[in-house]
Amino acid sequence: MRCAAALALAFLSTQLCFAADLPSSAQPPSSETQSPDKRSVDVMCGGFFGAVCPPLGGDRYRFGKLDVWGFLDMPIYATGTRQAPNGVYFDPLFALGGSFNIGLLTDKKLYVFADTNVWMQRPGAGITNPSQGNLDFSKREFDFNAGVAWNYLGSLEVRVSAYALNNLNRGLSLASPVGFKDGVLIENRFYFGTADKYDVGRLNFVSLGYYPTKSMVGGNGEDFHPGLFARAYVTYDLPFLNSYLYADAKYTAERAVKPRLVEVDTGLALRPFDQFKNLELRLGSDLTTDLQDKVTRDLIYGAVRLGY
Repeated sequence: MRCAAALALAFLSTQLCFAADLPSSAQPPSSETQSPDKRSVDVMCGGFFGAVCPPLGGDRYRFGKLDVWGFLDMPIYATGTRQAPNGVYFDPLFALGGSFNIGLLTDKKLYVFADTNVWMQRPGAGITNPSQGNLDFSKREFDFNAGVAWNYLGSLEVRVSAYALNNLNRGLSLASPVGFKDGVLIENRFYFGTADKYDVGRLNFVSLGYYPTKSMVGGNGEDFHPGLFARAYVTYDLPFLNSYLYADAKYTAERAVKPRLVEVDTGLALRPFDQFKNLELRLGSDLTTDLQDKVTRDLIYGAVRLGY
């Protein structure tokens, strides 16, 4: 799984390099049908592919016209604790994450995706350097879920992906990273509503899926084998500041159907600036309950999100 994490980091660096090299004047071909706010961009050689491509600054190979969309975000946590993959809970300070998507076919018919999150732990005794004070933090956890999605019929989409929850430190060893969870999941989604299909934050869906393998962590810190899961993400537009309410609920069973985890992320999202239409501010609560262990954790957060 260390190799999987390294590949995920390489994938993310590739996307950032691609974004830095996109021509500002890129426009979609007139023959393609796309959302009015979506651009088709020329993806240049760079990042992870630099080893097999000419140096940047000279002639560059093009991978063709590809749709690229998603968001970057940074939630800051006011209160609450999180269960780390090694079963040890911690107080998160903030996180850096995002959703990266690259279309292999036009109109989101087939695309690859990677959802990532890096958690930072709040400073404290035995965790960070006391001389740094309250402004210090510790890198705590790196999570990713990467795979492929296929829009096979109308509003129906099937997704197959691999996930990993990686503990970066403070495991059984005080010096070395210890503990991770990983596995594979299959998900079938049904999208509904009138939102732009490339606007991840406003795109409503319900889904049903299954974890063929392998492990997750429960509220008491012990491993369990996940099974069936169901998820719903819904939004409701408000009549001020281009804002909306959102709710993201997920139910995960243990070994097929035994009730286990429920996570509900709810809040308010605003896009108040006309000159920065892709900038979004969020205020929310992320509540996780283990139905078997009777353990509940609630994270209160404010977040800044930038869509693209």
